[in-house]
Amino acid sequence: MVEIKNPAADDTDDELREFNEQLTSFIASLQINHRVLLACDEPLIRQTFLEMLAEQNILADVACNCDEAEELLARGSYTAALLDRELPGERAAQMLSQLKSRPAPVEVLVILRQCTTEMAIQILKQDAYDYLPWPLPSLAMTTAKIKGALAQADFDARIQQVMGFLTDLCKTHLEKLDSRKKREKIAQVENLLFSKSAGDSQTIIVLGPPTMANLARSLGYTVHAEIDPGRTLVRVSDPTSAVLVYVPQAGWPTLEEMAQATRRINPDVGLLLVGQENQIEEMIKAIGVGPGDYIVRPLEGREFFPVRLERLLRKQRRIFRYRRILESLKKLNLQLGGLKELGSDAG
Repeated sequence: MVEIKNPAADDTDDELREFNEQLTSFIASLQINHRVLLACDEPLIRQTFLEMLAEQNILADVACNCDEAEELLARGSYTAALLDRELPGERAAQMLSQLKSRPAPVEVLVILRQCTTEMAIQILKQDAYDYLPWPLPSLAMTTAKIKGALAQADFDARIQQVMGFLTDLCKTHLEKLDSRKKREKIAQVENLLFSKSAGDSQTIIVLGPPTMANLARSLGYTVHAEIDPGRTLVRVSDPTSAVLVYVPQAGWPTLEEMAQATRRINPDVGLLLVGQENQIEEMIKAIGVGPGDYIVRPLEGREFFPVRLERLLRKQRRIFRYRRILESLKKLNLQLGGLKELGSDAG
């Protein structure tokens, strides 16, 4: 990674520490108002989800067809949507891509009244947060998925606001420079943004049955198969490791324990957790908003492994992109003018 050098290294460390503290305070002060769009024409399904959302104190607006959904989207802002795949209207098939392409993308949970493996995989490939089979397999699993979608939406909204804030601050500083110095600073940021990082790795570690490791190899990835959790954590520390696939066996750490240990050693590693239906809440909590995904057995078979893994890697690349942008903007702002503007605007 290209380093922006500053001769006053100690001063820079102190400034960066102060900058990070004030930036953390700014992020905490952001108000993210969650509102969910529920687009479904079936009364029983609508009522079930409205009651679930109300129990979580989540506000929701209801649309019974595509026209109503588009009207609500034109008037308001939503962090998440529960979208019935069979929503009436000519543009129903495009509704998912429309939600994901908004300036502030919406996390979408797609309700599948007739849930087949092919249909669920198609929804995941279209970048929905997840799918919800109807009838619901369990209220706990559905609630966990809704909470996970809202947590992800909250994370993305905060990151986008922070990047916007730092970009505006950067522009303010750049306006004070002559054109040559401005070009130099922008070039330094571009070098940071496009340099290679651990996020470009494609090495997969599989702690679980050999069949899972063989499946990952068949997809063209470099795979390290492990059968010992302790040795696995040693391998996880390697910066070239991209993803840990964990299928717990008797006597091994729980899903949450393994996730926490992995994040402590290498927070950049993506987690693909494989568990039972009654472990869905534990898996979503263990993954948090970091790079990760899950496979729920027995509802999801080996057909789901490729799409879940590819989604995880896409999310991992997005998080690395966020980090590069944030670190680049922080370093540039530190070089350009200090913290006065951040302190005055963060309140």
